[in-house]
Amino acid sequence: MYVSNKLLKKMKKEDILICSELSRLGRNLLMIMGILNECMNRDIQVWTIKDNYRLGSDINSKVLAFAF
Repeated sequence: MYVSNKLLKKMKKEDILICSELSRLGRNLLMIMGILNECMNRDIQVWTIKDNYRLGSDINSKVLAFAF
């Protein structure tokens, strides 16, 4: 299941989006990067269960997201 636009629109600052792994956020890399970018810009954290990532709006998270 992929993250829908409806879900992203309902999320607010400091909410946490939990997914099994980053590849489940979208259908392709471009979509995943767009979702991560929107979450970081809106101060929404992305947590993954499988890889145990905790991505927020800090510089470490941005570097890690860029590495993907």
